[in-house]
Amino acid sequence: MTKLWTRALVSLALLGALAAFATPGRAQSPVDIPEATAVVEGVFPGDGLGPLASADFDGDGADDLLLGAPGAGGGVLYGLRGPVFDGDTPVGLRDAPVLDRGAEGQGFGAAIAAGDIDGDGIADALIWSATGPRRIQVRFGGPGFFEPSGGGATAPPHIVLTPQEPVRALSVADLDGDGHNDLITGSPDDADGGVRFGPAFNGIAVRFGPFTPHTPGSPLLRPARRVELRVEGATRVGHAILAADFTGDGAPDLLLSALDDDDDPVLFAVAGPFAREDRTLDLGDEEDVRFTVTDVDFAHAIAFGDADLDDAPDILVGFEGNRRVSIISGFAIPPAGPTPLRRIDHERLSGPADVGFGAQLAVADLDGDGLADVVAGAPQGSPRGAIAFLAGADRDPVIGAVVPSHAPPGSTLRIRGHGLAGAIVLFRDAEGEFLIPTRLSSRPGEVRLLAPQPDSDEQFLLDVIVRRDEGRTERKAAFALLPRSETVELPPGWSLQGWTADSAIAAASSTEGHPIAAIFAWDAPAGSYFAYAPGRPTPAGEDSRIRLGQGLWLLVDDITGARWHRPSFAAARVQELVAGWNLVMWSGPSGTAIAEAVRPIAEALRGLYTWDADAQDYRTYATDRPAPPDAPATLDYGDAVWLRLDAPAAWPQPAVSAPPVARSVAEARAATVFLKQGTRESTGFLIGENRIMTAAHGVQNDRTVRVIFPGGEERTALVVAADGPMDIAVLEVAGVPDGVTRLDWETAASPEPMTDVWSWGFPLGDVFGAETSVSVAGGLVAAHQRNFRDFAVLQTDVSVVTGSSGSPLVTADGRVVGVIISFITSGGDDVEGLNLAVDIAANRDRIRAMVER
Repeated sequence: MTKLWTRALVSLALLGALAAFATPGRAQSPVDIPEATAVVEGVFPGDGLGPLASADFDGDGADDLLLGAPGAGGGVLYGLRGPVFDGDTPVGLRDAPVLDRGAEGQGFGAAIAAGDIDGDGIADALIWSATGPRRIQVRFGGPGFFEPSGGGATAPPHIVLTPQEPVRALSVADLDGDGHNDLITGSPDDADGGVRFGPAFNGIAVRFGPFTPHTPGSPLLRPARRVELRVEGATRVGHAILAADFTGDGAPDLLLSALDDDDDPVLFAVAGPFAREDRTLDLGDEEDVRFTVTDVDFAHAIAFGDADLDDAPDILVGFEGNRRVSIISGFAIPPAGPTPLRRIDHERLSGPADVGFGAQLAVADLDGDGLADVVAGAPQGSPRGAIAFLAGADRDPVIGAVVPSHAPPGSTLRIRGHGLAGAIVLFRDAEGEFLIPTRLSSRPGEVRLLAPQPDSDEQFLLDVIVRRDEGRTERKAAFALLPRSETVELPPGWSLQGWTADSAIAAASSTEGHPIAAIFAWDAPAGSYFAYAPGRPTPAGEDSRIRLGQGLWLLVDDITGARWHRPSFAAARVQELVAGWNLVMWSGPSGTAIAEAVRPIAEALRGLYTWDADAQDYRTYATDRPAPPDAPATLDYGDAVWLRLDAPAAWPQPAVSAPPVARSVAEARAATVFLKQGTRESTGFLIGENRIMTAAHGVQNDRTVRVIFPGGEERTALVVAADGPMDIAVLEVAGVPDGVTRLDWETAASPEPMTDVWSWGFPLGDVFGAETSVSVAGGLVAAHQRNFRDFAVLQTDVSVVTGSSGSPLVTADGRVVGVIISFITSGGDDVEGLNLAVDIAANRDRIRAMVER
């Protein structure tokens, strides 16, 4: 697992700031949390420092931090004015570290939440007292928030709520959408031995705002209404809670921890908005539960924010008993039905043993650098308790891919990866000179830029550099800047050429020397030509436009010919074809065999015709009869061809720079890659210029995955699409090494039973070395399973073991017919011959939607 934060521990400076509040001569032993940027310990033994909350409490625009020490006498509330720390030098504790104290034995500060209770637009603090009188003290936000109260149970401010149930966790949000924030309290039945008050209440209480005094001038607040949410068959409900908009629909949802009826830990989300009525929830009912997180330990804390710096919010879950914080990276929730998010320990922050690391969590910009930081409570970190800061600036930006990897000057590039929002993006040429691109926009995990426009009109390579500042390690990927345009030599007479832009038809008349005499473009839906002659009036309306991928007739009436210009283009694309005649361009690699190029449309194709400009005659390629000696064998980039189809079809064309297609089982080896993230290992295969297909369970909820190519070269790939139920994922990688191939997944039909098939993969992972352990296994297709769950699979006896997940199942000509997803076991023993692969042909439309994202 790649370390998320690497800055050295710098707790000593912050401990010095706390020294004024420590007993003279008392030793200060810093807690060693290796991934932390800084660690703060409590002041006295027994403080139990660990509860925390972060928000802008004083309205100055900086995130502040409140820390609770419920074991310090009656309990202490520390206030750290933001920015909490600046680089390696913490600040703020010297000013007013103690904001309030509880009465002796009160346990003040056992739980803290932030939210705007009084509706003034500034966050307020809510502090729970764990023992003695049940009360939640409200400390209103504003410019005077960090002025100490003077201490003692009767000191102002003394605005309180008095719940009748024991409280373990607090959260604040507008759950019913009325414009007033509500207070949510988690009241588990405390099966873990916690202190219990009154009758056991195993659920969630929601107090709806607005909150008003019981009587004029009273320090006691009362809500507009109180309701309860219980969960059928569950225990320890609400030990950890958080209200936030997890589903992205604008309404806060509620995420809760509990034990299900099998005593297994689970996190589940209840979708907002909430009605003001009591409810009993069923974990298996999709109307009650929006999504669940399973295969986890019992959650002690939950936070929500962009912890991995990919510009999409993440869920953070603290598992105090396992000393770790897991990150569920920013994800998209499907529009309906409960969605399980499984095995979330793909990216985690770890603490040492016996410190309670992750007992409380918050995500905020605590150092003022514009990047989200993580703060985690560790109440057993020392006799005093501890808080660990993990700075966002300690995370290196990562480039997952540059799309497209070849483009002309001035075109739009997409840089995908992590940590890009606050990063510097530069281009660097072969001489080391930097070019500053224009940033067009940003969205989660992606920055859009304009490709540079240097003086040279030749193709050359650039490095895309992403970095935080001059002191950070650079992360880079290669990008080829194409010339603005390319020149085509046209002989006298008629030529048939493809056009590479959406433009007016007049743009296709650019030449050196003798001008183009006439241009004819074919309107396939109408089944007719429209024409353009330079020097004559341009036709009006849509007839004056030509499209990327259209074929053009060009007439040169001078015996010397002409040098014709068209814009550069190098991306993969799909050409939509109609039934009947189509005049279109081939934009894939030059030298592609026609039989290979037309495989995706072979069922509908009845004839292909190219034009020999020197002979001024057609050359014919037909699928239904032997090819004559003069039939064309290959297509070059930019060729225009006539296609006659008996049904509409989509013609996918790879990028010019895409690796060659494997045409045999042996050649498929060079398309097979080893995938590794942490301890998980699986197989994938290259399907395009920078796309990899694999099994979704191999990458789980990862955002990035290590990719090792057959020659040992390593890249970082970005997970761009995943279909969990079908178990297929698509990755995007920033460039591929020389010598690799790609697999054709778009043309093969579903294989019949008894068809010979082979699979390249990494059984047992990299036990023999990632570069050398790739192996091939052969077998037969045993059966089709058309209705396996909600997709089709192939049953095969090809050998499948751990590490084979995501392997391609190919036929003798190298075409992919399946993706290995599982082998079946019975009573702990493998069932021979009962291995499953996703049927590519039967699920092609569903897979194509993922590939084209």
